[in-house]
Amino acid sequence: MNFLNRFFLRYYPNIGKIKRFILASLHSHTRVKSTYAQHGEDILVLEYLRGYDKSSGIYVDVGANHPTRISNTYLMYRNGFKGISIEPNSELSKLHAKYPRRVHS
Repeated sequence: MNFLNRFFLRYYPNIGKIKRFILASLHSHTRVKSTYAQHGEDILVLEYLRGYDKSSGIYVDVGANHPTRISNTYLMYRNGFKGISIEPNSELSKLHAKYPRRVHS
């Protein structure tokens, strides 16, 4: 861990929470990016589901992590799919509640 990270963690322990909130807010108000997943998994899933009716089913994202950053399902949501995001981390779960995706848990 570099000096800046240690400094902010020591003197501003809630800065990560603020950063995650700002990122979710920014992503929810910007145009659709090509990918939100860590390694582009969302692009592969979206391509696979290209011929399916978006209104006939839902996705379930277990261990959803951040609602927009490193998200395997946010691109699907931004393309009209509906789904359920399940996140056990209470801090990240609160972000999912603040930025819902039509159907959420």
